[in-house]
Amino acid sequence: MSAESPETLIRLTKEYKEGNFNPKQVAGFWQTAINFALELSRTDYPKIVVPVCDRSEDELLELKSQDRCMVYNPNLPLEILTKAFLSSQPHTATYRMLHMAEFRDQFYHAGWVDVEAGLDSPYPGYSEPKLQDLFVSQGRAGQRFSTYLWFAYVSKLVSQHYPDETGFSRLLGTNFKYGWDKEGQRLEEKDFVIVSFKQREGLTIVKPAALKKKDFVGGRSEGFKNIS
Repeated sequence: MSAESPETLIRLTKEYKEGNFNPKQVAGFWQTAINFALELSRTDYPKIVVPVCDRSEDELLELKSQDRCMVYNPNLPLEILTKAFLSSQPHTATYRMLHMAEFRDQFYHAGWVDVEAGLDSPYPGYSEPKLQDLFVSQGRAGQRFSTYLWFAYVSKLVSQHYPDETGFSRLLGTNFKYGWDKEGQRLEEKDFVIVSFKQREGLTIVKPAALKKKDFVGGRSEGFKNIS
């Protein structure tokens, strides 16, 4: 049985759901989850070695009390990340959205980050400037699209649900290089990524101008100890 077998992933996911906050076990779960998706994608990408989580048990418990959790983002090339995500979440709509745009991260960081654990978008009703100010005051940054995809992948494993099935999240850590939204409208470079799994058929990406007043729109962040 390979280290990334379905049986191993099921066992580690069960332990993770039960709230195991040992930094080594958190790392073991993420290493298995990431490499299982890479194996399914048949990309022949080298195995990812996930280091021990950079938070102590006490820090992990503190994050849990704040409704935050850890994500390991290996900062894969977008093409590899896309294939890995799609291999584990085979939705036609997701495939279409991930091939209609190219993204640019606001910063580079490969490693551990802490993110909001809730599936509903946090900070509903906050504008882009208000979110930026809030995250700066918290010592965090707007979440990147790549971090969001890994969070969505593990959320589905752990809870059987994607984040943002009832609304949208602004990801101020990534903007578009170019592309088109689900309505065929061109995405501008100044536009930050806004995502949802609201349609329950896969990932949806929209322009800010496409949002309606009645839409539930919040924003997600990521925190880190050291940027590399």
